[in-house]
Formats: sequence, C-alpha cells, structure tokens
Amino acid sequence: MEKLTDEYCPKVFAFLGMNPEKVRFNELHRDLTKNGVKMSTPTLIQHLNHLVEKGIILREEKDKQNVSYIVNWKEYMEVQDFKKTMEKMSTNEKNFKSDSLKNQVSYAYGMLTLGELFFTRMSILDIVEPEKKLQHYMSYNLVRSLSSVYYSWLLDTCKGSEENSKKALEFIEERIVAIQKALSS
Repeated sequence: MEKLTDEYCPKVFAFLGMNPEKVRFNELHRDLTKNGVKMSTPTLIQHLNHLVEKGIILREEKDKQNVSYIVNWKEYMEVQDFKKTMEKMSTNEKNFKSDSLKNQVSYAYGMLTLGELFFTRMSILDIVEPEKKLQHYMSYNLVRSLSSVYYSWLLDTCKGSEENSKKALEFIEERIVAIQKALSS
C-alpha cells in the first residue's frame, strides 16, 4: 500500500480511532506524547488541520479553549465494524492475559489475520476507488494498531515465562502446519 502521508497523521488518526468519544486537543497532545509520539503543538495543529481538511476527522470548537476531535466514522464504517469485532473478542488486557495461553495465541492469530485481510481489502479498494487512497491508508493503519494490541499482549505473556514462550511457539507451529497442509491439498 502506497504511503500517502508522513508518520504522524496515521498515529494521530489511530489514537483518535481507539477512543470512542471526542478528544480535546490538550488531552490528545498529552496522550500522544506519553505514548512516544512527540511533536510540538504547532505541528500537531498542522496534522489535525490536514486530517480535518481531508474529511478524515471532525473538529468541534465550542470556544477558543475547548476544541475536540473525533474520527469521521461515516467515512470509516468498515473500521468501526472491525473495532466492534475486537471489542467483542476481549474487553481488556487483564481478561486477555487471564485466558489460557492457547486462547491468547488464537486471539492474536485471529486479529493479525483479520488485519492482513483488511489490508488486502484496502489495497483492492485502492484500485477500485483511487480517489480514496488516503482514507484506505488511514483505515489500514488504524486496523493495524487495533490488531497489534493482541500481538503485544501475547508477547508480554511470553516475556514473563520461558515455559509460556515454548508453549506459544508450539501452538503457533500447529497453526502453521495446519495452514500449509490445507494449502497443499
């Protein structure tokens, strides 16, 4: 998928997409910085204005000191469906990590697979709807951010125990063998 923007716009979009409600400017800037996305206030304003101009996010200004942003979900219904699927699978990190290791591998595998299928869909849509390439690119980046949460949680489980790492590798190897077998028949 062709890169259509710098590294910051997809990160801003992904952060907004993971929040169900409007996010005020100062909160957005603080949380982005806390999560390693460091940029000056004028730079963030520039990126937000670009995303608003493209119709990717919506800006609400109640007054000069009360400006909020939210994803323009009308343009991203397929991402919203993906997000709902993710929310149904596991509500939070604690629930995920308290599940069996086999289920953790299954969830991570399922979400990463969905993410790659979503990428394929967005790439084909780029061909069919070239005028929406930026929206497709942003959608894919949000889906990658959402699906990689399970991947990072699974890695955390593995980092905590060599035994868990070995078991996770066994489960993953079983999946690889099953897929290879299915593809070769």
